[in-house]
Amino acid sequence: MEDLLEVLRVQRHNFLNHLQVISGLLQLKKHDRIMDYIIQIGDEYNQDSLVGRLEVPEIVVAILSSDLAAGKQGIKINKRITTGLEKGIAKAEEAADILKQLLKLVISVVWNADSEKQEIELDIKEEAAKYAFRLKLPCSVIEEEFRNEFEALKTKVLILDKDIEVEYEKGLQVLTLKIPVYDNNTDK
Repeated sequence: MEDLLEVLRVQRHNFLNHLQVISGLLQLKKHDRIMDYIIQIGDEYNQDSLVGRLEVPEIVVAILSSDLAAGKQGIKINKRITTGLEKGIAKAEEAADILKQLLKLVISVVWNADSEKQEIELDIKEEAAKYAFRLKLPCSVIEEEFRNEFEALKTKVLILDKDIEVEYEKGLQVLTLKIPVYDNNTDK
């Protein structure tokens, strides 16, 4: 709940800042820059809107609060979402906690990496009766500390019957958290 309140506070603050920038551009009669700025803001809010439409509130909070934490470190999380998680997720609270821990770990790796690109790609889609949360890092080296933390998280995941895989793709480090789609025979 505290994470969600912090996200709301920051969103309100950012919205007021955007209004100030637009007001300043109007006062300076920089009308050509106003439209570009509004389009930029719209693109940012569209990504958050896609997250907000996910049908598992615990996952929404995990992503938005992680996005906020990344932003505080100057890291951008680009989101591509092709599912609304409509079928639900078994053990949603635990799954969201694992996703949040994985995002925290990835943010830490990007923050400490010697990479000019401070961005993470987050793709969310359904594949083979699972929801896949794929994280692409702009660096290809897994440091020992990261590897140990990842293995500890992987152990926790196995206890919850989830599956994390490490893949390499186009020079990027790619991590995937796969969460089974809700099954009527299990508890949600």
